[in-house]
Amino acid sequence: MLKTYSKLSFLALILIFSCKKSTDTPTPEVKETPKVETTDISVFTNSTADCGGNVLSIGSSALTDRGICWDTTSTPTIAKNKKSAGTTTGVFSVQLTNLNSLTKYYVRAYATNSVGTTYGVEKSITTKELIAIGEKYAGGLIFYLDASNNHGLVCAEADQGTFNKWGCASKNIPGALGIEIGKGQANTTAILSNCSDVYTGADVCKKLVLNGYNDWFLPSINELELIYLNIHKKGKGGFTETTYWSSTQTAINSTFAQTVHFYGGNTQSGGKDNPTYVRAVRAF
Repeated sequence: MLKTYSKLSFLALILIFSCKKSTDTPTPEVKETPKVETTDISVFTNSTADCGGNVLSIGSSALTDRGICWDTTSTPTIAKNKKSAGTTTGVFSVQLTNLNSLTKYYVRAYATNSVGTTYGVEKSITTKELIAIGEKYAGGLIFYLDASNNHGLVCAEADQGTFNKWGCASKNIPGALGIEIGKGQANTTAILSNCSDVYTGADVCKKLVLNGYNDWFLPSINELELIYLNIHKKGKGGFTETTYWSSTQTAINSTFAQTVHFYGGNTQSGGKDNPTYVRAVRAF
């Protein structure tokens, strides 16, 4: 009887020890990287792009970085180009800068913790053509940009006429008195509506088809002055150092129209019958 009891006690001890050992074994730690998604690219220009992502979870440890990585080849990683955007979950955005114009870029959101880095789905963009004063764009050379930097005026890269008259010297054209930036087109329309003379500055510009565009016009006096300052003075445009017509009639004397001398930049009035050079412009 004693031997039976001893055997039972021994078995009980083994069972207790086995249970204790099983209970004391630690649960293996689950190691997870963050979860992140790439959001749509909202705005991009010739050199910038607004990109973003959304960190859905941090994974098994604290987030140490998040942001956007990009490259000109597919599947970009943080090893090359990246821009950080903090260490919290949720939606974030960054602006990529100093990109090359007319270039395709691949972008991915990323999130990093102590386990590793996770990437969102790849998206791509192609940056726009360079828009800057003096650059070739929209059929000509940019000489004016508005506040948005997306719209402006270009002049043709060569003269359209040499020694063309302004036209209708004896006729007053009240609609051609605009001097400001943006008035050249209205001035040109007024001239052509009220003056039937052909081969005039306005007529030559209106009939011009150049680089796929047919909406050219004679610049206002302020537009012509900008062409002198922003194009000719920078050695571009191949201008002759002579006088060029504007579409602005002289208000005090309807037999004159305003001109700019491209050898000095000064503005003066010239008789509408005086043969003068013509350079067409268009808006974009």
